[in-house]
Amino acid sequence: MIAKNSASHLQSSLKAVSGVFPAREDKKLRVIVLTHGDAESLLENLLKLDNVEVAGVFVETEVNRRVYGRREKLRRSIRYDGYAATAMKGLRLFARRPQICQKRLRFG
Repeated sequence: MIAKNSASHLQSSLKAVSGVFPAREDKKLRVIVLTHGDAESLLENLLKLDNVEVAGVFVETEVNRRVYGRREKLRRSIRYDGYAATAMKGLRLFARRPQICQKRLRFG
């Protein structure tokens, strides 16, 4: 992902890429920009470069985040992180906040 107003960073990245991939005059580097908005200056800088073609611009919009209950959080943590990482999360939580964890365990 390329940050807003990072033309110099983009230039140095293109130089690094051109060192890895041999420069071919008939080919352009196709770039896809993912942004939350306000990327006009970045797009202007990209369009100024001769060896860059903007293939697409995706603008993410705000989405309503779903609030998961404790049981669903546990299921998702096990699914995505595994049993060991989920157990470590629980142990870390228990070690850092003993009063809060004990209240949660009692009142569930």
